Amino acid sequence: MDHKQNSMEAMIERYKAQLLDMKKQAGQRGVDPGVYTKKEPAAIPEPEAVQAFQETQAETQEQQTAPAVPDTPEPDTAPQPESGTAPPKGWRSLSNERFSRLPEEAELTGQGYIKAQVSIASGAMPVAGAKVSIRQDGVELTSSLTNQSGETEEIPLKAPPKALSEQYETELRPYSVYDVYTDKDGYVPVRNLNVPVFDGIVSIQGVSMRRLPDDYKGEEDVYDESASQE
Repeated sequence: MDHKQNSMEAMIERYKAQLLDMKKQAGQRGVDPGVYTKKEPAAIPEPEAVQAFQETQAETQEQQTAPAVPDTPEPDTAPQPESGTAPPKGWRSLSNERFSRLPEEAELTGQGYIKAQVSIASGAMPVAGAKVSIRQDGVELTSSLTNQSGETEEIPLKAPPKALSEQYETELRPYSVYDVYTDKDGYVPVRNLNVPVFDGIVSIQGVSMRRLPDDYKGEEDVYDESASQE
């Protein structure tokens, strides 16, 4: 009996020793073997929260992938050089708008100029002795001959006053238009129509001619200068 009791006590002592050893090892790992924490399940998001999150993600992705929208260009109000056929300083381009009325003869108190430069081969060779006629509504107003450089004199022509040209908003067209007819024997005639003339401005009109072809049948080279102003 004493032998069995001693064996049971020895077994209990070994079991206690094993428990103490396990507790020491668990303590070194920072875990209390006597405490068990139940893992809570992950919270399930509400349907409204899921939808709001998806919409936010879609908007962010659209903003990142959307192409950049260019800025709206400002109206053409920058000053223009006072040379050639460019409008004077302060004049706003109205080439795509229709004026309510055209200037009458009594309103043409200003004076502009047209100077023609006539050449062939895209300006490579001047054409001397060419007749340059200035016409309006089919009526010839004046004419001039080109010199050895292929240029005419500065031909004075009536135009609305410069003060009208400097207005940003006007119902009256602030310039006059003329047709430039250029002829010379052996060359195809050239017609430059609707050349604008402003008060105090010299409009340089380039005229490109070509020699008569062998099969010439009386045609003319016609250019609408109002289209080039758009």
